[in-house]
Amino acid sequence: DLKKIKLKKFIFLDDNFYLFKDSQIPSFFDINNVIKFYECAFPFNKNTKSNDFIYISRRNANWRNIINESDFTAHIEKEGFQIIDFETLTIKDQIRKIQSAKKIIAPHGSGLTNLVFGKTKNEVIEIVPKNIDKKLMQLYLKYKKISDNKENKHYLFGADLAQNDLTRYLKTRNYGEKLSIRKSDIRKSQYFKNFIVQESEFKKLITNFSIR
Repeated sequence: DLKKIKLKKFIFLDDNFYLFKDSQIPSFFDINNVIKFYECAFPFNKNTKSNDFIYISRRNANWRNIINESDFTAHIEKEGFQIIDFETLTIKDQIRKIQSAKKIIAPHGSGLTNLVFGKTKNEVIEIVPKNIDKKLMQLYLKYKKISDNKENKHYLFGADLAQNDLTRYLKTRNYGEKLSIRKSDIRKSQYFKNFIVQESEFKKLITNFSIR
């Protein structure tokens, strides 16, 4: 509705999967063309200044949530970072936030997809596991690929893995069942684990990052 795209019909294929006829939204293109499309579809506001420091939280996520985040939120805010939970924002507001950002810190997660809307030559710190499973390496590098296209400086900060507590595990398992993810993968894969960051090391990183 926002883009005033007229849909004649869509064909239902399976749960949560749809085939759109004559769609104006690209899918399965290479990343460079996808980024170009979204830059044209959501152009920068010339009056928007990209000076903000933002920290994208995953506090409400089922996995890759930094469980000791409360230990350093005060330090993040002290260093001038605004703590944002994209799950509470509309897509439009998410785009505005990322377009106004100069420095971004975030755990690996879909919030970093918004980098496609951001301006170029920003700085990003992405929190990932310390030892990334080789099988998942390409999955973990997908947001860095967006940054490479945007000429961002994109750094990876290693975090320790934590087991999900029972409540989160059950939510994750139920979510996985809907997506046909095997329970054994949810139990073992680092992709479905929470993070713990080394507090003093991370605080020092934030301080150095904010003054550069």
